[in-house]
Amino acid sequence: MVYGHPNGVNCVKGEIHNVLSVMRVNARWATAARFKREVPTHTQSALLRRFKDLHVSLEGVIDLSDVDTLNVLEPFVHVVESEKTSGFITGAAISSLNKFLLYGLIPPDGLRATEAINRIALCVSRCRFEETHRDVDEMVLMKLLELLEFCLRCEAGPLISGDNVWNMARASMHLVHMAENTLAHVILTVFDRIAEMDAPLLPPSAVASSQDDDNDNADEDALEVS
Repeated sequence: MVYGHPNGVNCVKGEIHNVLSVMRVNARWATAARFKREVPTHTQSALLRRFKDLHVSLEGVIDLSDVDTLNVLEPFVHVVESEKTSGFITGAAISSLNKFLLYGLIPPDGLRATEAINRIALCVSRCRFEETHRDVDEMVLMKLLELLEFCLRCEAGPLISGDNVWNMARASMHLVHMAENTLAHVILTVFDRIAEMDAPLLPPSAVASSQDDDNDNADEDALEVS
């Protein structure tokens, strides 16, 4: 647990850097101007500004328990809920929230801990992102399931409202159904392709060996009958 320790502040700063790095790889959030001059804050997107404002607010902070927990989470939560972010970016923000929960950065007695943990619970059901690659999108869904689990099982989990617990359960079931549908499509596709194959799945030597075994078994059965 790093809450109330200087490592807690460093952890948050590190996750700010991680998410911003992933965002700047995307053409929508990248700008060459920042390499030549300081980009005015008011000209940047709201998502980027939230992270920078949080980083500035953490300057000189030693104990994370002195910081409003909800303010720490808000930039990451907004990324998870944004429809303009890709699966890569959304996945990075979810990973950050998972790390905060695992490291105990939201203790039950923290500043606005109830609002903070319920904010995470709410963002799970509001998760939106642009579809990119199938593998990436599935990875995001897996991370989202992890976030559901960590959110409920962390020390602040009992502070989650009944309504949010119900919404999380519904979201979990929705993700499970999506996984089941994906598996069903995979199985159907595999068997469809097997039926379309002209060549046997086994090499000729294996097929011949199998046929010889069948003939030997038939001869033995005939001897036993006679």
